[in-house]
Amino acid sequence: MRDTNAEPEQVLRFAPGTDLAEARERCPKWIRLWDSVQREFWADIAAAAGCSPATGRENCR
Repeated sequence: MRDTNAEPEQVLRFAPGTDLAEARERCPKWIRLWDSVQREFWADIAAAAGCSPATGRENCR
């Protein structure tokens, strides 16, 4: 992850498979980023299941 608003710019690396909850605990100031990652993850899961990405419950096959 890269915080382009930090002075100087910060880069944070996580090991593959790092849990989002653990990342949130390590870097709570990036809450908006973690929320975005979570939304995108569940939207992808919903789309793969044939559901509406908005709620994950509409239009399921």
